[in-house]
Amino acid sequence: MAMEREGPVNGSTRGEEGAVAALVAMLSDLQHRHEVAVARLEHLEAAEEERRVLAERAESLVRAEVEARLRADQLSEEVKELRGRLTWRTWEALAIGAGAAAMIAAVLWIRFWWPV
Repeated sequence: MAMEREGPVNGSTRGEEGAVAALVAMLSDLQHRHEVAVARLEHLEAAEEERRVLAERAESLVRAEVEARLRADQLSEEVKELRGRLTWRTWEALAIGAGAAAMIAAVLWIRFWWPV
């Protein structure tokens, strides 16, 4: 027959209680460390997500800047072309105006000063 323990044998209960208390303290410390590690991991994951979002935004802004520079270059070329056209049109208008003034002067000269 197996003998059941009814009481402490040579102070073993006190030693077992101390070991149990030490194990509980270790488990409590491990649980606290685990909670701190989980919180730190969540913080790092949130920081990584924020970094990813910021990197995507930065990339988007770089693309937008490149597109804006290309458009500015296109507009600059269009402005140069329009200035060239405007310069020629101005000279054409001046030439036509000068020709018209010369014709009016000739008509007036013929009409009023041409000897008849």
